[in-house]
Amino acid sequence: MAQTVRRAVEGRYPSCYLPNRIKERRNKARALRLQQQSKPDKPEDFVCYSDSDSEEETPAQQHRILSTSYNFVDYVRSREIQAPELMVYDVRSRSLDAIPTLRPRAPWPGAEHQTGIHALQINPSRTLLATGARNSCELAIYSLPTLDPVCVGEAHKDWILDVCWLDDEFVVSGSRDSRLALWRAPPAAPRTPPHHDYVAPLAVREWK
Repeated sequence: MAQTVRRAVEGRYPSCYLPNRIKERRNKARALRLQQQSKPDKPEDFVCYSDSDSEEETPAQQHRILSTSYNFVDYVRSREIQAPELMVYDVRSRSLDAIPTLRPRAPWPGAEHQTGIHALQINPSRTLLATGARNSCELAIYSLPTLDPVCVGEAHKDWILDVCWLDDEFVVSGSRDSRLALWRAPPAAPRTPPHHDYVAPLAVREWK
């Protein structure tokens, strides 16, 4: 079973930090101990002895237990790397394929601060995918289901942290540069991979 140790952020406990988990753990341990101590009809070849009858954990042990998550989503998140990688997992064949990230026209001045892809969103008709490009400050749009590159959007000066489709054609991106950008996906047209367009936003709004 996958185990993930969750760390508190800004003084808050992680979502798995539930005190009733200690009680459930003690109840399970008590039930197991009673089962082991019960006398079977047939004598066993080996006799098991418990190291300790104490059910109380130290505060440090309780903290470690409550900070450990067995949730698969937490496990996946803990294995995420901050790299501009887009992966597709086939649940039927259990295969993992890497999708090439879309290259910029010019290197981003903050390349040493690249933090990977933070957002991914599919439009309502499930024909386009909006996510981050190789530069963390640029928007990338792919066509579905082929994942062929469509365009790269250039406007932000810092990492794109979220994207949201308004409909099948218009998408909004939010960046750490305190700007919202409105984009219009180019119409479907035959392209020769890895060719893709470079587009500018229809509007940009700065929020302070």
